[in-house]
Amino acid sequence: MKTAIDFIANGSPWAITDSMMDTIMAIAERNTDPQAIAAQLGRPLNNTRMATERDGVAIIPMDGPVFPKANMFTEISGAHSVSQVALDFNAAQKNPAIHSIVMHFETAPGGNAVGIHEFGEMMRESEKRVIAYVGGMAASAHFWWASSADEIIIDATAQVGNIGVVTGRRLNPNTGNIEIVSSRAPDKRPNAATPEGLAVIQAEVDALEDVFLSNVARNRGMTVEEVAAHRGRILIGEQAVKAGFADRLGSLESVIAGLTGNRNINGGRMTTSKSTSPADKPELTVAVLKAEHPDIYQSIHDEGFNAAKEGFTSGKIEGFDMEAIKAEARAEGANTERERIQSVEAQSISGHEALINTLKFDGETTGEQAAVKVLQAERTSRESAYQTVVTKRPEPAPAVAEEQQASADTGDIEADCKAKWDSNADLRKEFSSFNAFVAFSKAKSKGKVRVLGSKQ
Repeated sequence: MKTAIDFIANGSPWAITDSMMDTIMAIAERNTDPQAIAAQLGRPLNNTRMATERDGVAIIPMDGPVFPKANMFTEISGAHSVSQVALDFNAAQKNPAIHSIVMHFETAPGGNAVGIHEFGEMMRESEKRVIAYVGGMAASAHFWWASSADEIIIDATAQVGNIGVVTGRRLNPNTGNIEIVSSRAPDKRPNAATPEGLAVIQAEVDALEDVFLSNVARNRGMTVEEVAAHRGRILIGEQAVKAGFADRLGSLESVIAGLTGNRNINGGRMTTSKSTSPADKPELTVAVLKAEHPDIYQSIHDEGFNAAKEGFTSGKIEGFDMEAIKAEARAEGANTERERIQSVEAQSISGHEALINTLKFDGETTGEQAAVKVLQAERTSRESAYQTVVTKRPEPAPAVAEEQQASADTGDIEADCKAKWDSNADLRKEFSSFNAFVAFSKAKSKGKVRVLGSKQ
């Protein structure tokens, strides 16, 4: 059977004030039966936390020590859990009626370090403005969270700081059991009664403290040395502001008034408006109705949808002439299609009539698109024609070599002239008669003819 002290997660690191740690240990060791402790305290085990809303500002209370998850001990000790706070915070983030979130630290002494860093980063990355208001105390782990807000506002008597990490070991559980640790893993269960064991435990808490200090320093725009210089002390009010651990003094009401711009503020559940004056009520938009009253939103949506569907099916919708609407739609559609066809026809090029005819009646091609397709087809056609010319042109006739002509000369001028005259049509066109060609040839052979352009 688990005892109450089992819910303390013995041996895990804590970021919490000394006095609250003593209180937790006292409650845990008071009785071995958590149910019995709950009955003595008279607190219901199903106690839950809920954020409140004021004119678009979500207020999430931070009271009591923090544990990683809700368990029997959180219920009986007035504590809260990281998981509970994260659920409230996410609900505020997703609610369109919420524009700002106030983390209200009243009696927040810190707690178990597990999950603190993750939720701190969630606060830091919030899309909505987050204000940390410290009315009583935001110490240790809770100050880690407060430092992640956009601004820290503190009451003049409130306390912040106590930055550091502690851990504990039960040296004498008196269970009668003997625990044996494997030889090569002595640091798995460090013995706090030995210097070696203490060194291991000290290294663990120091490593966690490094993360704590660096996160606070980053969040507050300070150096790690400036944060560590306060040696884990608690700072009060103005003292915290001067040290950089808070931005200014103020009250919760002034914080909410500054966020809403309204000093007549009425409280209420985060999803319910308590304002009685119409002027004080937030504007009711579709987004707000859908988020805050999903059942009503869905009912209105379904009713309207079904009514519209029935009206269009039957052709009867009050205030509308459905036949006239249909006729107008048909005329507009026909006109649009006619303009499209005309724009396609305007892109016609000779030789591509079939393509234009196809594009005209496909019901979707525009004039611009038709122009591109016609140009592509024309380019393809020209390339094809060029390739045809290149591949099918006839081979050129071989030139008659001068040596062949020279070899035809036999010494008989008339016989040579006859052979040339019969074989060369161009020659017959050049001279008026065979006799004229013979006379020319004889004169040339005797050097009586000079060819123009010749050096002879």
